[in-house]
Amino acid sequence: MAYFPEEWQDDNRMNFMFSAFPENRNVNPKHWDSKLQFWTSAIVESCDSLDELCFDINVLKSRFCRRGVTPLGLSTVLKEMLNSGEIVRTSDFLDSVYDTWSEWSYGMAKKSLWWTVGKVWQNNEIEVSLVLLSSVKKKAEKVLSCHYQSVKHSITDNIVPEKVLKARLKASNVELSQQEFEIVICQLRKERLVSVHLLENGEKVFKFANKNESKVVAISETDVNILRLKKAEATIQLQIRKLQNDVDELQGIVVASVKQGLRNKAKKILSQKHMMSKTLDKKESLLLNTQDILRRIQDAHSDVNVIEALKAGAQVFKTISQESGLTIDNVEKIMGEVEDVMDETAEIDRTISEGTMK
Repeated sequence: MAYFPEEWQDDNRMNFMFSAFPENRNVNPKHWDSKLQFWTSAIVESCDSLDELCFDINVLKSRFCRRGVTPLGLSTVLKEMLNSGEIVRTSDFLDSVYDTWSEWSYGMAKKSLWWTVGKVWQNNEIEVSLVLLSSVKKKAEKVLSCHYQSVKHSITDNIVPEKVLKARLKASNVELSQQEFEIVICQLRKERLVSVHLLENGEKVFKFANKNESKVVAISETDVNILRLKKAEATIQLQIRKLQNDVDELQGIVVASVKQGLRNKAKKILSQKHMMSKTLDKKESLLLNTQDILRRIQDAHSDVNVIEALKAGAQVFKTISQESGLTIDNVEKIMGEVEDVMDETAEIDRTISEGTMK
């Protein structure tokens, strides 16, 4: 394996490294420290090579099994790494963030990690999932980089639904399990670069700090309304795509019917096409209005300007709601009612993720 140290093939050296640590470091500090450094480096390098954030002692025993023999000193190594703060128990790491998914801002940590430093660990306390903090920080940087690549306008693009963020990460080859995703988000929250909010429909959304700022501002009602506008835009875009496909399909039927001499059928289908085209025109007008509102928000230089743009947006939706059936207050309902062979919510998230909103 690429992460095995150079000495791995040296039997004499490995016999020493695979032996147990003395009960007391003072017996031979040099040998103790040498062995500890060897295994600490091996663990870190293996996690980096395998792109892993978490592991447990059994994983390490299997990973570093050599000729049927497992290292005897791994428990000691993990205890030392816990005491130095290089690793943390996964449960402790996740518990160290105070606010739940539904909180709007930061609070005091319900459990900080300081108490783990210098603790006398029992074997049963380390036979659990562990987090390598250096790997978490590297992965958090990748997540930040991926997000900021998609940000064209900080005022509208730094608040992101969970599904959209995951889709972007996957598209950028940043692979994370659900647990790893939660760990990375916790790290970003600890760094105050991300805040989390739970919408009324149960959807999680994340707000990132502006790229050149060191601290995120808590999610506001204005942020949520901007996100609803973006979702409305994505929804309308999907409706337009479906309508355009239907119009094209009807046009094909009209042409085929005329060629077959089925004039009555052609007239009937043509009438349906004209009605659908009118609906399509209304949707396109609604889309232009929605995008204009978003542009006004993106160009705003103050919170007052943003709020005024949102008010204008509410008025636009109110004016055309009777014709289009879409209001700013029922966007989520409309999204669920749009009939399509694909899963609508997933497609809307993908539409936002692809950056179709300009």
